Amino acid sequence: MQNFTQQERQALLNALQAGRQNAINAVNLAATLGYPTLHNQPKLRKLIKECIELEGDLIASKTSHPRGFFLINDEQELENYLDSLESRTRRDNDRRNALIANWNNNNPASPINRQPLTII
Repeated sequence: MQNFTQQERQALLNALQAGRQNAINAVNLAATLGYPTLHNQPKLRKLIKECIELEGDLIASKTSHPRGFFLINDEQELENYLDSLESRTRRDNDRRNALIANWNNNNPASPINRQPLTII
């Protein structure tokens, strides 16, 4: 389901630059688009998600300097971003699995029925 107009999606693409070295941080990007700049910029992040998942745009982000969002410029940038996403997914999954185990160890009379996920 699309929540943003073509004009909003195009404004995002116009504000982003190609290449990791040209990343624009979320606060500046949100301000450029006229979006709220507080509280982790949820509207901006929803727009970016929609552009990637529904429009097929190649948008990446990086948390190290220069942090921010950018248009993927080449295959190496794509590979680096995919590696970053995979690493984050593994860390999140490790925390999830630990929480399940911790709950079940601390509450043997009422264990949670969720199963640990295995990421290959």
